[in-house]
Amino acid sequence: MTRSGGAISLAVLAAALLVLAGRAPAQRRGRVSAEALGIIVPAENDARLTAPSPRPPIGDLTERAARLFDAIAHDAPERAMDAFFPRGPFLVLKGIDDPGRYHGVLVRHFVRDIHSLHEELPDLAGARFAGLTMSRRATWQAVRSEANALPYWAVRHSTLDYLVDGVARSIEVKVLIHWGTRWYITHLR
Repeated sequence: MTRSGGAISLAVLAAALLVLAGRAPAQRRGRVSAEALGIIVPAENDARLTAPSPRPPIGDLTERAARLFDAIAHDAPERAMDAFFPRGPFLVLKGIDDPGRYHGVLVRHFVRDIHSLHEELPDLAGARFAGLTMSRRATWQAVRSEANALPYWAVRHSTLDYLVDGVARSIEVKVLIHWGTRWYITHLR
């Protein structure tokens, strides 16, 4: 048996074992196509892109960031859920088993982080939101670079800026990613 023939035989054996275990690669658990979900993949996230799409501008993220700041100040995570990456597009974007479960984990972390920040920053009651500074630390995530089925821009270490008695302060927003021309949070801390 040749070296390549052996590799093919091992690949066939591995695939057969996955099928017997109910985990065939072609039917990844929890993965549903964009079409089945009724989601249109934006051109900026098309899997066939051979080069990065232009990095989207901040757009309406500043308005949604203001709601995030309000959510932290009032310990009310529900006020900021429109700033978090939506479930439907996430199911299409991530190329992992059961992306819905992972999205749920990220949402729970987002909510926990809002509660934690509220406890850690008691001076927010008199604070005024000043804006969101999007970091220049942006990277294009090609397909499969972060276990993703579609490409996207990721921006790390942005800040929610605010003033307390005229003194500038900030809260880090760890990761933003885009869907189409809109930015969303995936990791607050």
